Amino acid sequence: MTRRRPTVALLFDSLVSEYAISLRRAVERAATANDVNVLVVIGQPVGAPVPAAVTQNHVYGLLDATRVDGVIVCSATVGHFCGTEALAAFCRSYAPLPVCSIGVELPGIPSVIIDNEGGAKLGVEHLIDVHGAQRIVFLAGPEASVESNRRLAGYRKALAGRGLPVDEQLVVHGAFTVPTGAAAMRTVLDRGVAFDAVATANDDMALGALDVLEHAGLSVPRDVPVFGFDDIDSAHYARPPLSTVRQPLWWLGERAIRNVLGQLRGETVPELSIGPVDFVRRESCGCGYQVDATHSARRDEWPSLQEAIRQRRDALRAALYGAVSIPNDALGDWPSLLLDALAQDLAGAEGRFSRVFEEILERAQQEGASLDEFQRVVSVLRAEFRRVAVRDGDEPARAERLWHRARVIVGAASIRFLGRQKLEQQYATTGLSLVGERLATSLSLPSLRDELLQGLPNLGI
Repeated sequence: MTRRRPTVALLFDSLVSEYAISLRRAVERAATANDVNVLVVIGQPVGAPVPAAVTQNHVYGLLDATRVDGVIVCSATVGHFCGTEALAAFCRSYAPLPVCSIGVELPGIPSVIIDNEGGAKLGVEHLIDVHGAQRIVFLAGPEASVESNRRLAGYRKALAGRGLPVDEQLVVHGAFTVPTGAAAMRTVLDRGVAFDAVATANDDMALGALDVLEHAGLSVPRDVPVFGFDDIDSAHYARPPLSTVRQPLWWLGERAIRNVLGQLRGETVPELSIGPVDFVRRESCGCGYQVDATHSARRDEWPSLQEAIRQRRDALRAALYGAVSIPNDALGDWPSLLLDALAQDLAGAEGRFSRVFEEILERAQQEGASLDEFQRVVSVLRAEFRRVAVRDGDEPARAERLWHRARVIVGAASIRFLGRQKLEQQYATTGLSLVGERLATSLSLPSLRDELLQGLPNLGI
Protein backbone atom coordinates (compact mmCIF):
# COMPACT_ATOMS: atom_id res chain seq x y z
CA MET A 1 0.00 0.00 0.00
CA THR A 2 1.40 3.39 -1.01
CA ARG A 3 1.67 5.90 1.83
CA ARG A 4 -0.28 9.10 1.21
CA ARG A 5 1.98 12.11 1.01
CA PRO A 6 0.95 14.73 3.62
CA THR A 7 0.02 18.25 2.54
CA VAL A 8 0.86 21.27 4.68
CA ALA A 9 -0.68 24.70 4.09
CA LEU A 10 1.69 27.67 4.29
CA LEU A 11 -0.10 30.94 5.06
CA PHE A 12 1.20 34.37 3.95
CA ASP A 13 -0.34 37.80 3.68
CA SER A 14 1.49 38.27 0.37
CA LEU A 15 4.48 37.05 -1.60
CA VAL A 16 5.70 40.49 -2.62
CA SER A 17 8.54 40.97 -0.13
CA GLU A 18 11.86 39.20 -0.59
CA TYR A 19 11.59 37.95 2.99
CA ALA A 20 8.32 36.15 2.25
CA ILE A 21 9.63 34.73 -1.02
CA SER A 22 12.82 33.44 0.63
CA LEU A 23 10.90 31.96 3.56
CA ARG A 24 8.54 30.19 1.17
CA ARG A 25 11.52 28.68 -0.62
CA ALA A 26 13.01 27.55 2.70
CA VAL A 27 9.78 25.80 3.71
CA GLU A 28 9.41 24.20 0.26
CA ARG A 29 13.02 22.96 0.38
CA ALA A 30 12.42 21.37 3.77
CA ALA A 31 9.10 19.93 2.58
CA THR A 32 10.74 18.32 -0.46
CA ALA A 33 13.41 16.76 1.75
CA ASN A 34 10.67 15.27 3.96
CA ASP A 35 8.34 14.14 1.13
CA VAL A 36 5.64 16.71 1.96
CA ASN A 37 3.38 18.72 -0.34
CA VAL A 38 3.07 22.47 0.31
CA LEU A 39 -0.08 24.46 -0.44
CA VAL A 40 0.74 28.19 -0.37
CA VAL A 41 -2.29 30.25 0.70
CA ILE A 42 -2.20 34.03 0.30
CA GLY A 43 -4.65 36.34 2.01
CA GLN A 44 -4.23 39.64 3.86
CA PRO A 45 -2.89 40.37 7.35
CA VAL A 46 -5.33 39.36 10.05
CA GLY A 47 -7.12 42.50 11.25
CA ALA A 48 -5.70 44.65 8.46
CA PRO A 49 -7.44 48.07 8.23
CA VAL A 50 -8.37 47.42 4.61
CA PRO A 51 -12.01 46.66 3.63
CA ALA A 52 -10.94 44.12 1.02
CA ALA A 53 -9.02 42.15 3.65
CA VAL A 54 -12.22 40.75 5.19
CA THR A 55 -13.29 39.27 1.86
CA GLN A 56 -9.85 38.08 0.80
CA ASN A 57 -9.20 36.44 4.17
CA HIS A 58 -12.10 34.04 3.61
CA VAL A 59 -9.46 31.96 1.83
CA TYR A 60 -7.95 31.11 5.22
CA GLY A 61 -11.26 29.59 6.29
CA LEU A 62 -11.27 27.13 3.41
CA LEU A 63 -8.55 25.05 5.04
CA ASP A 64 -9.68 21.99 6.95
CA ALA A 65 -8.79 18.33 7.42
CA THR A 66 -10.32 17.43 4.05
CA ARG A 67 -7.81 19.61 2.23
CA VAL A 68 -4.60 19.70 4.31
CA ASP A 69 -2.87 17.73 7.07
CA GLY A 70 -1.30 20.68 8.86
CA VAL A 71 -0.88 24.45 8.79
CA ILE A 72 2.20 26.68 9.01
CA VAL A 73 1.38 30.34 9.62
CA CYS A 74 3.93 33.02 8.72
CA SER A 75 2.88 34.99 11.78
CA ALA A 76 5.65 37.53 11.23
CA THR A 77 3.72 38.94 8.25
CA VAL A 78 0.14 37.70 8.75
CA GLY A 79 0.07 39.27 12.22
CA HIS A 80 1.33 42.79 11.47
CA PHE A 81 -1.86 44.47 12.69
CA CYS A 82 -3.66 42.14 15.11
CA GLY A 83 -1.34 41.47 18.05
CA THR A 84 -0.43 38.22 19.80
CA GLU A 85 -3.82 37.25 21.27
CA ALA A 86 -5.78 37.63 18.03
CA LEU A 87 -3.05 35.80 16.12
CA ALA A 88 -3.07 32.91 18.60
CA ALA A 89 -6.87 32.68 18.29
CA PHE A 90 -6.52 32.62 14.50
CA CYS A 91 -4.08 29.69 14.73
CA ARG A 92 -6.26 27.82 17.24
CA SER A 93 -9.17 28.03 14.80
CA TYR A 94 -7.47 25.28 12.76
CA ALA A 95 -7.71 22.70 15.57
CA PRO A 96 -7.43 19.75 15.56
CA LEU A 97 -4.98 20.20 12.66
CA PRO A 98 -1.31 20.51 13.65
CA VAL A 99 -0.28 24.18 13.52
CA CYS A 100 3.10 25.91 13.71
CA SER A 101 3.79 29.64 13.93
CA ILE A 102 6.87 31.08 12.20
CA GLY A 103 8.29 34.38 13.41
CA VAL A 104 6.09 35.09 16.45
CA GLU A 105 5.86 33.21 19.75
CA LEU A 106 2.20 32.42 20.41
CA PRO A 107 0.78 30.97 23.66
CA GLY A 108 -0.35 27.39 23.24
CA ILE A 109 0.91 27.20 19.64
CA PRO A 110 4.24 25.51 18.76
CA SER A 111 6.35 28.42 17.52
CA VAL A 112 9.61 28.73 15.61
CA ILE A 113 11.24 32.12 15.98
CA ILE A 114 14.59 33.88 15.99
CA ASP A 115 16.22 36.03 18.66
CA ASN A 116 14.82 39.32 17.38
CA GLU A 117 15.76 41.32 20.45
CA GLY A 118 19.25 39.87 20.64
CA GLY A 119 19.87 40.45 16.93
CA ALA A 120 18.90 44.11 17.04
CA LYS A 121 20.90 44.60 20.25
CA LEU A 122 23.95 43.03 18.58
CA GLY A 123 23.74 45.39 15.61
CA VAL A 124 23.22 48.55 17.68
CA GLU A 125 26.06 47.63 20.02
CA HIS A 126 28.27 47.22 16.94
CA LEU A 127 27.41 50.76 15.81
CA ILE A 128 28.25 52.10 19.26
CA ASP A 129 31.36 50.07 20.05
CA VAL A 130 33.01 49.90 16.64
CA HIS A 131 31.80 53.07 14.91
CA GLY A 132 31.38 55.37 17.91
CA ALA A 133 27.70 56.12 17.26
CA GLN A 134 25.88 57.98 20.03
CA ARG A 135 22.58 59.08 18.45
CA ILE A 136 21.14 56.18 16.49
CA VAL A 137 17.92 56.36 14.50
CA PHE A 138 15.64 53.32 14.66
CA LEU A 139 13.16 52.79 11.81
CA ALA A 140 10.63 50.34 13.24
CA GLY A 141 7.88 48.29 11.63
CA PRO A 142 4.13 48.50 12.37
CA GLU A 143 3.36 49.37 15.98
CA ALA A 144 1.36 46.15 16.46
CA SER A 145 4.09 43.93 14.95
CA VAL A 146 5.52 41.59 17.58
CA GLU A 147 8.75 41.10 15.61
CA SER A 148 9.29 44.84 15.20
CA ASN A 149 8.62 45.51 18.86
CA ARG A 150 11.14 42.88 19.93
CA ARG A 151 13.75 44.47 17.67
CA LEU A 152 12.86 47.90 19.02
CA ALA A 153 13.34 46.49 22.54
CA GLY A 154 16.80 45.28 21.50
CA TYR A 155 17.63 48.80 20.30
CA ARG A 156 16.54 50.31 23.62
CA LYS A 157 18.40 47.67 25.61
CA ALA A 158 21.63 48.26 23.65
CA LEU A 159 21.48 52.00 24.31
CA ALA A 160 20.74 51.48 28.00
CA GLY A 161 23.58 49.00 28.29
CA ARG A 162 26.00 51.61 26.99
CA GLY A 163 24.60 54.39 29.14
CA LEU A 164 23.01 56.25 26.23
CA PRO A 165 19.56 57.87 26.41
CA VAL A 166 16.73 57.02 23.99
CA ASP A 167 15.55 60.07 22.05
CA GLU A 168 12.01 59.25 20.90
CA GLN A 169 12.45 61.76 18.07
CA LEU A 170 14.85 59.22 16.54
CA VAL A 171 12.28 56.37 16.54
CA VAL A 172 9.82 56.26 13.61
CA HIS A 173 7.42 53.48 12.61
CA GLY A 174 6.85 52.25 9.07
CA ALA A 175 5.40 49.12 7.46
CA PHE A 176 8.42 46.94 6.66
CA THR A 177 8.54 48.24 3.06
CA VAL A 178 11.01 50.28 1.02
CA PRO A 179 8.61 53.24 0.56
CA THR A 180 7.73 53.42 4.26
CA GLY A 181 11.42 53.14 5.17
CA ALA A 182 12.11 56.10 2.91
CA ALA A 183 9.19 58.04 4.42
CA ALA A 184 10.37 57.29 7.96
CA MET A 185 13.88 58.47 7.11
CA ARG A 186 12.48 61.70 5.64
CA THR A 187 10.50 62.21 8.85
CA VAL A 188 13.70 62.09 10.88
CA LEU A 189 15.42 64.55 8.54
CA ASP A 190 12.42 66.90 8.62
CA ARG A 191 12.52 66.92 12.42
CA GLY A 192 16.01 68.39 12.24
CA VAL A 193 17.34 66.20 15.04
CA ALA A 194 21.01 65.23 15.06
CA PHE A 195 21.88 61.57 14.41
CA ASP A 196 25.04 59.66 13.52
CA ALA A 197 23.78 56.16 12.57
CA VAL A 198 20.64 54.36 11.38
CA ALA A 199 19.32 50.96 12.49
CA THR A 200 16.18 49.47 10.97
CA ALA A 201 13.69 46.72 11.76
CA ASN A 202 14.17 45.08 8.37
CA ASP A 203 16.26 45.33 5.20
CA ASP A 204 13.53 46.84 3.02
CA MET A 205 13.23 49.86 5.31
CA ALA A 206 17.03 50.17 5.35
CA LEU A 207 17.09 50.20 1.53
CA GLY A 208 14.54 53.01 1.53
CA ALA A 209 16.63 54.92 4.06
CA LEU A 210 19.76 54.55 1.90
CA ASP A 211 18.06 56.32 -1.02
CA VAL A 212 16.82 59.20 1.15
CA LEU A 213 20.21 59.68 2.81
CA GLU A 214 21.90 59.78 -0.59
CA HIS A 215 19.46 62.42 -1.88
CA ALA A 216 20.05 64.42 1.31
CA GLY A 217 23.78 64.53 0.51
CA LEU A 218 24.78 62.18 3.33
CA SER A 219 27.36 59.53 2.49
CA VAL A 220 26.88 55.97 3.76
CA PRO A 221 28.94 54.88 5.64
CA ARG A 222 31.26 57.89 5.82
CA ASP A 223 28.66 60.23 7.35
CA VAL A 224 26.06 57.74 8.56
CA PRO A 225 26.55 53.98 9.03
CA VAL A 226 23.39 51.93 8.38
CA PHE A 227 22.32 48.37 9.12
CA GLY A 228 19.18 46.34 8.49
CA PHE A 229 17.63 43.05 9.56
CA ASP A 230 16.86 39.81 7.62
CA ASP A 231 19.68 39.64 5.00
CA ILE A 232 17.46 39.50 1.90
CA ASP A 233 19.07 39.17 -1.54
CA SER A 234 18.82 42.90 -2.23
CA ALA A 235 20.98 43.59 0.83
CA HIS A 236 23.95 42.03 -0.96
CA TYR A 237 23.54 44.18 -4.06
CA ALA A 238 22.56 47.49 -2.48
CA ARG A 239 24.80 50.51 -2.92
CA PRO A 240 26.64 50.22 -0.62
CA PRO A 241 26.04 46.54 0.27
CA LEU A 242 23.94 46.47 3.42
CA SER A 243 25.24 45.36 6.81
CA THR A 244 22.44 43.40 8.41
CA VAL A 245 21.32 40.80 10.91
CA ARG A 246 20.85 37.49 9.10
CA GLN A 247 17.85 35.29 9.79
CA PRO A 248 18.46 31.53 9.34
CA LEU A 249 15.46 31.09 7.02
CA TRP A 250 16.49 27.57 6.04
CA TRP A 251 16.45 26.67 9.76
CA LEU A 252 12.99 28.21 10.25
CA GLY A 253 11.61 26.26 7.29
CA GLU A 254 13.16 22.99 8.42
CA ARG A 255 11.99 23.34 12.04
CA ALA A 256 8.45 24.30 11.00
CA ILE A 257 8.05 21.27 8.72
CA ARG A 258 9.60 18.97 11.33
CA ASN A 259 7.29 20.45 13.96
CA VAL A 260 4.10 19.78 11.97
CA LEU A 261 5.21 16.25 11.00
CA GLY A 262 5.98 15.49 14.63
CA GLN A 263 2.47 16.55 15.65
CA LEU A 264 1.01 14.37 12.88
CA ARG A 265 2.87 11.40 14.37
CA GLY A 266 1.44 12.17 17.80
CA GLU A 267 4.79 13.30 19.22
CA THR A 268 5.29 16.06 21.77
CA VAL A 269 7.03 18.92 19.98
CA PRO A 270 8.79 21.93 21.53
CA GLU A 271 6.42 24.79 22.31
CA LEU A 272 9.17 27.24 21.38
CA SER A 273 12.28 26.89 19.20
CA ILE A 274 14.61 29.89 18.94
CA GLY A 275 17.10 30.11 16.10
CA PRO A 276 20.40 32.00 16.15
CA VAL A 277 21.12 35.19 14.22
CA ASP A 278 24.38 36.60 12.85
CA PHE A 279 25.51 40.16 12.32
CA VAL A 280 26.77 40.38 8.74
CA ARG A 281 29.29 43.18 8.24
CA ARG A 282 29.25 44.81 4.84
CA GLU A 283 30.09 48.24 3.47
CA SER A 284 27.04 50.18 4.75
CA CYS A 285 28.35 50.20 8.32
CA GLY A 286 31.93 50.86 7.24
CA CYS A 287 33.33 47.41 7.96
CA GLY A 288 33.19 45.72 4.59
CA TYR A 289 34.64 42.22 4.52
CA GLN A 290 36.84 41.80 7.57
CA VAL A 291 38.78 38.68 8.39
CA ASP A 292 39.62 37.49 11.87
CA ALA A 293 42.97 35.76 12.36
CA THR A 294 42.93 32.10 13.37
CA HIS A 295 46.19 32.45 15.22
CA SER A 296 48.72 35.07 16.29
CA ALA A 297 50.07 37.55 13.79
CA ARG A 298 53.60 36.13 13.95
CA ARG A 299 54.85 34.59 10.71
CA ASP A 300 55.14 30.80 10.78
CA GLU A 301 57.81 29.27 8.59
CA TRP A 302 57.09 26.15 6.52
CA PRO A 303 58.92 24.42 3.70
CA SER A 304 55.95 25.14 1.40
CA LEU A 305 52.36 26.32 1.39
CA GLN A 306 51.35 22.72 0.77
CA GLU A 307 52.97 21.74 4.05
CA ALA A 308 51.25 24.67 5.80
CA ILE A 309 47.89 23.35 4.51
CA ARG A 310 48.65 19.88 5.86
CA GLN A 311 49.79 21.09 9.27
CA ARG A 312 47.11 23.74 9.82
CA ARG A 313 44.23 21.98 8.09
CA ASP A 314 41.81 21.96 11.05
CA ALA A 315 42.27 25.67 11.79
CA LEU A 316 41.89 26.58 8.11
CA ARG A 317 38.73 24.46 7.76
CA ALA A 318 37.20 26.18 10.80
CA ALA A 319 38.04 29.63 9.42
CA LEU A 320 36.50 28.81 6.04
CA TYR A 321 33.35 27.37 7.63
CA GLY A 322 32.96 30.60 9.59
CA ALA A 323 33.33 32.80 6.52
CA VAL A 324 29.96 31.96 4.96
CA SER A 325 26.57 30.66 6.02
CA ILE A 326 25.56 27.52 4.12
CA PRO A 327 21.95 26.40 4.71
CA ASN A 328 21.88 23.25 6.82
CA ASP A 329 25.46 22.31 5.87
CA ALA A 330 24.07 21.37 2.44
CA LEU A 331 27.54 21.46 0.83
CA GLY A 332 29.11 19.02 3.25
CA ASP A 333 32.82 19.45 3.93
CA TRP A 334 33.40 22.01 1.19
CA PRO A 335 36.43 23.60 2.97
CA SER A 336 38.32 20.30 2.69
CA LEU A 337 37.50 20.07 -1.01
CA LEU A 338 38.81 23.60 -1.51
CA LEU A 339 41.99 23.05 0.52
CA ASP A 340 42.70 19.79 -1.34
CA ALA A 341 42.24 21.59 -4.66
CA LEU A 342 44.54 24.40 -3.51
CA ALA A 343 47.28 21.94 -2.53
CA GLN A 344 46.93 20.13 -5.87
CA ASP A 345 47.11 23.39 -7.81
CA LEU A 346 50.23 24.47 -5.96
CA ALA A 347 51.72 21.02 -6.66
CA GLY A 348 51.31 21.53 -10.40
CA ALA A 349 47.67 20.66 -11.25
CA GLU A 350 47.10 24.10 -12.73
CA GLY A 351 43.45 25.24 -12.74
CA ARG A 352 42.30 22.68 -10.18
CA PHE A 353 41.59 25.27 -7.47
CA SER A 354 39.54 27.48 -9.81
CA ARG A 355 37.46 24.56 -11.12
CA VAL A 356 36.59 23.28 -7.65
CA PHE A 357 35.84 26.83 -6.45
CA GLU A 358 33.42 27.34 -9.36
CA GLU A 359 31.69 24.04 -8.58
CA ILE A 360 31.28 25.02 -4.92
CA LEU A 361 29.83 28.40 -5.91
CA GLU A 362 27.32 26.77 -8.24
CA ARG A 363 26.14 24.38 -5.54
CA ALA A 364 26.06 27.17 -2.97
CA GLN A 365 23.83 29.28 -5.22
CA GLN A 366 21.44 26.35 -5.65
CA GLU A 367 21.20 26.03 -1.86
CA GLY A 368 20.41 29.71 -1.37
CA ALA A 369 23.79 30.85 -0.01
CA SER A 370 25.02 34.40 -0.61
CA LEU A 371 27.68 34.25 -3.32
CA ASP A 372 29.18 37.60 -2.35
CA GLU A 373 30.19 36.08 0.99
CA PHE A 374 32.66 33.86 -0.84
CA GLN A 375 34.78 36.98 -1.27
CA ARG A 376 35.38 36.48 2.44
CA VAL A 377 36.60 32.95 1.73
CA VAL A 378 39.24 34.42 -0.56
CA SER A 379 40.13 37.01 2.08
CA VAL A 380 40.51 34.30 4.73
CA LEU A 381 42.85 32.24 2.56
CA ARG A 382 44.89 35.25 1.51
CA ALA A 383 45.20 36.57 5.08
CA GLU A 384 46.24 33.18 6.43
CA PHE A 385 48.88 32.45 3.81
CA ARG A 386 50.35 35.95 3.81
CA ARG A 387 51.39 35.22 7.41
CA VAL A 388 53.25 32.11 6.30
CA ALA A 389 56.95 32.31 5.41
CA VAL A 390 57.90 29.55 2.96
CA ARG A 391 61.22 28.45 1.57
CA ASP A 392 59.72 27.94 -1.89
CA GLY A 393 60.00 31.48 -3.22
CA ASP A 394 57.61 30.94 -6.15
CA GLU A 395 54.60 29.71 -4.16
CA PRO A 396 53.48 33.07 -2.66
CA ALA A 397 53.33 34.66 -6.12
CA ARG A 398 51.38 31.69 -7.49
CA ALA A 399 48.99 31.92 -4.54
CA GLU A 400 48.38 35.62 -5.20
CA ARG A 401 47.41 34.81 -8.79
CA LEU A 402 44.98 32.18 -7.46
CA TRP A 403 43.36 34.69 -5.05
CA HIS A 404 42.95 37.23 -7.87
CA ARG A 405 41.39 34.60 -10.11
CA ALA A 406 39.07 33.47 -7.28
CA ARG A 407 37.74 37.02 -6.80
CA VAL A 408 37.00 37.24 -10.53
CA ILE A 409 35.18 33.90 -10.32
CA VAL A 410 32.97 35.12 -7.46
CA GLY A 411 32.11 38.30 -9.38
CA ALA A 412 31.29 36.36 -12.54
CA ALA A 413 29.16 33.86 -10.62
CA SER A 414 27.18 36.70 -9.01
CA ILE A 415 26.55 38.29 -12.41
CA ARG A 416 25.39 34.95 -13.84
CA PHE A 417 23.05 34.48 -10.89
CA LEU A 418 21.47 37.90 -11.40
CA GLY A 419 21.15 37.25 -15.14
CA ARG A 420 19.54 33.90 -14.49
CA GLN A 421 17.06 35.52 -12.11
CA LYS A 422 16.17 38.13 -14.70
CA LEU A 423 15.59 35.50 -17.39
CA GLU A 424 13.42 33.43 -15.05
CA GLN A 425 11.36 36.52 -14.25
CA GLN A 426 10.95 37.28 -17.95
CA TYR A 427 9.85 33.71 -18.70
CA ALA A 428 7.41 33.76 -15.79
CA THR A 429 5.97 37.12 -16.85
CA THR A 430 5.55 35.97 -20.45
CA GLY A 431 3.97 32.69 -19.38
CA LEU A 432 1.56 34.44 -17.01
CA SER A 433 0.56 36.87 -19.75
CA LEU A 434 -0.17 34.01 -22.19
CA VAL A 435 -2.24 32.13 -19.60
CA GLY A 436 -4.15 35.33 -18.83
CA GLU A 437 -4.91 35.91 -22.48
CA ARG A 438 -6.21 32.36 -22.91
CA LEU A 439 -8.35 32.53 -19.79
CA ALA A 440 -9.82 35.87 -20.84
CA THR A 441 -11.02 34.35 -24.13
CA SER A 442 -12.44 31.15 -22.60
CA LEU A 443 -16.22 31.34 -23.02
CA SER A 444 -17.28 28.18 -21.20
CA LEU A 445 -16.40 26.28 -18.04
CA PRO A 446 -15.01 23.27 -19.96
CA SER A 447 -12.70 25.48 -22.03
CA LEU A 448 -11.69 27.37 -18.88
CA ARG A 449 -10.84 24.06 -17.21
CA ASP A 450 -8.81 22.92 -20.21
CA GLU A 451 -6.85 26.16 -20.33
CA LEU A 452 -6.06 25.90 -16.60
CA LEU A 453 -4.93 22.29 -16.94
CA GLN A 454 -2.68 23.23 -19.84
CA GLY A 455 -1.44 26.63 -18.68
CA LEU A 456 -0.75 26.20 -14.95
CA PRO A 457 1.91 23.46 -15.39
CA ASN A 458 3.79 25.84 -17.70
CA LEU A 459 3.97 28.24 -14.75
CA GLY A 460 5.32 25.53 -12.46
CA ILE A 461 1.98 25.11 -10.69
